[in-house]
Amino acid sequence: MSKPQFCDHVIVSKNPDDYTEVNTSPTSIFNGWKLSFFAHELLNKDGTIKNQADLSGDTLQKYIQAAESLRRGEPIEKPILGVGIYDGIEIGVGREVIAAAYHAGLKSIPANIRKGQATEVQSFLK
Repeated sequence: MSKPQFCDHVIVSKNPDDYTEVNTSPTSIFNGWKLSFFAHELLNKDGTIKNQADLSGDTLQKYIQAAESLRRGEPIEKPILGVGIYDGIEIGVGREVIAAAYHAGLKSIPANIRKGQATEVQSFLK
């Protein structure tokens, strides 16, 4: 696998002063995200991260694209994290990127967070 090349999502590029970047592990992100309404798309009921064989539809396609981009060292957009409704993290953009990074064995990835939510989001990244 080539060295991953993370870049800002277009949402962040349009308003870079509104965001801050953190480096964290995919596992920490998913641990903070497990209460999300959308967690079932990438997490099993026991909290483990689904494998490619367990994914389907758009989630599968986005996962495959992210995994290939990571493998080839192509630019890939940093996930965007926020505050969830149920006392946890919400992944606004890039959940499949996080899952692909996890399965690729990456211990740390960059993510963007709105500055106004940074302290609260970072409290879940432990």
